Amino acid sequence: FVQTFEEVEEMINKYKFFCNIFISLSTYKKETIFDDKPSLQYRRQVIFIDFDKKDYFDFKDAKDFSLHFKKKISWLYNHCTVASGSGGVHFYIATEVTDNIAKITAINKTIAELSNADINAAISTQVARLPTSYNLKDKDNHVLVKVISNCVDDDRFKRYNIQALENRMRFEKENRSTEIPAQEVSRPVNCNTTKYYCVNHMLDAGCK
Repeated sequence: FVQTFEEVEEMINKYKFFCNIFISLSTYKKETIFDDKPSLQYRRQVIFIDFDKKDYFDFKDAKDFSLHFKKKISWLYNHCTVASGSGGVHFYIATEVTDNIAKITAINKTIAELSNADINAAISTQVARLPTSYNLKDKDNHVLVKVISNCVDDDRFKRYNIQALENRMRFEKENRSTEIPAQEVSRPVNCNTTKYYCVNHMLDAGCK
């Protein structure tokens, strides 16, 4: 277990050169020994969307993935974008803190389905690579996992309400009979990314 941001930072610096480092999207109950059973999960406040490079081989960078995501769900804002180190990207959508893991996981799955992201990464026990660690899949080419954009600390930052998001995604799924027309949209505003703010806020509610 880690309980503070400082412990996360220490773990990254200690192991990043020889271990793939991941963190759970949910916090876990302190009184339990860690395993990945959903019944042991405590709270969560983030939607995680995973786009693999192998599924979008013609995409050149995070901008292409961001435009694709906005074409699929134009109204949904991703608060943080992370380059996974393997050519793909991870989008983080901040929500209000919830202990209803099943509900937020179902919302996550719907968003993944509608945006053609990796459905296998929309499970309650999903883990994510930590920014500033390294992706060590290719033993001859260790790639830094890095934040591309992050607006968690922007004055305009606002978390999505879980119930409102669930209602909107249900409506989207029930009425999505044809492809949404492509729209030109702006990329998220680039904010200060010198620290691991997305991780800090992802852990915040469950670690204090």
